[in-house]
Amino acid sequence: MEYAQLLKEFKSGEPYELHRFTLESQPRLAVVSSVLSLSFISLALVIAYWKTKFPVKLLMYTLVSFIGSLFAGSAAVFLANSFGVYV
Repeated sequence: MEYAQLLKEFKSGEPYELHRFTLESQPRLAVVSSVLSLSFISLALVIAYWKTKFPVKLLMYTLVSFIGSLFAGSAAVFLANSFGVYV
């Protein structure tokens, strides 16, 4: 495909934006994701000092820290105002 044809198709196409995550709402979602991430990671640190059996503690710590990491990643994407690029 030639560059001129690609540019023509790009200009004639309609813009794509997810209605749920508009550019105006992404900074607010970044703050919410950051707070949730901090909460889950703090909870993971609390779980690390539980007085339960090691396998239970390891499973809970892994699950909670995984959820916290997901929120941290989504916060980074929302902070960059680039949710439409990655999804």
